[in-house]
Amino acid sequence: MPTAGSEFGVDTDHRLNQLSAAPGPGLPSPWTQLAGWRPAIAPNAANHAIPNGLPAMPVVFAGRYFNGGNRWVNNESVGVHTVPNPADPNHPLPGASPDLAYVFPMQGPLGPVQTNRVQGRRPNGVVEPNPAVVQGWGAADAKTTCDNIMTVVNRANPELQFPTCKTVIEVGVHLSSNYWYGWASKVYWYSTGFLQFPFYPGLYCTTVHNPDVPVVHPADNEWHRIPSGDVQDGLRNLPNNLASRCYGVYATNPQTDTTGFDDPALPMPDRYAPNFRADWKDRFDVWVHSIHILGGWVPWPTCVLVRLWQYGLWPSHPGNATEQTVHDLHVDLAESSPDSGAIKWMLKLR
Repeated sequence: MPTAGSEFGVDTDHRLNQLSAAPGPGLPSPWTQLAGWRPAIAPNAANHAIPNGLPAMPVVFAGRYFNGGNRWVNNESVGVHTVPNPADPNHPLPGASPDLAYVFPMQGPLGPVQTNRVQGRRPNGVVEPNPAVVQGWGAADAKTTCDNIMTVVNRANPELQFPTCKTVIEVGVHLSSNYWYGWASKVYWYSTGFLQFPFYPGLYCTTVHNPDVPVVHPADNEWHRIPSGDVQDGLRNLPNNLASRCYGVYATNPQTDTTGFDDPALPMPDRYAPNFRADWKDRFDVWVHSIHILGGWVPWPTCVLVRLWQYGLWPSHPGNATEQTVHDLHVDLAESSPDSGAIKWMLKLR
């Protein structure tokens, strides 16, 4: 039987309030369209996949950059999450997407120079032979990202606040183990006060079929996914320790199938269609690797879980009407794992 995700969300390199404007005359705003993207599916005994139906899934979370181009700016959720209330400034009114309640922070792209840094390369693309230099690049990028988050959280009237749990910050990668060690360790040990370390490191990365699971049919490659080889190497190669552990993956693929809650009573042939709901059953496997603790002498197995899946990307293919819609909205479509509780690690909108 199919397995539904927990929460529906988006990520975007546009500011949230930039998405509030209608894309053309007479067209609804992107947030208005997205608010009804996942309508409730009524119970139907003939629908063998989900005879009891499914509830509506509003947009609950949004991914945004806190470093790099077009990163988060002050008041960008105004008009989206809430709008000012002239009668009572302390109690704003619902905005265009009032169900939007969480923001997950990502380290945004900084162009080819930063991409090379993540891969352990100098600006000219040549591999940097000194591990300490690459670790320093990672630490510097992490500090900038964390500093930018704290600037937003510590404003006099902040839009964002920390959840009960620590927050996971995602970095996009073709991953150098030294860059990851420097970046993740800085995120983990970033201090906001006495014994206050509010961040955990996570990864935005591609996935591949788990080679331990036989492929009987070509479509099987879309199932049992684990992080890609370069990501595995970046996480398990030395140096690594408890501070550089990966606390969650935001999977950027697979993007090539339409496996959802398809049933003769409820066809869902297109993952970009407004009513499409992705099937998580056997989609991602838990990848296990060892980090080294107690001075690097003792290997300790740790699980790396896919917590979010970016199942629909823009820019997409203009020839496909539903993909063109997502392209026009300037968002990627995302969903949280059925069992990860990913939103508890995100920043909360006030």
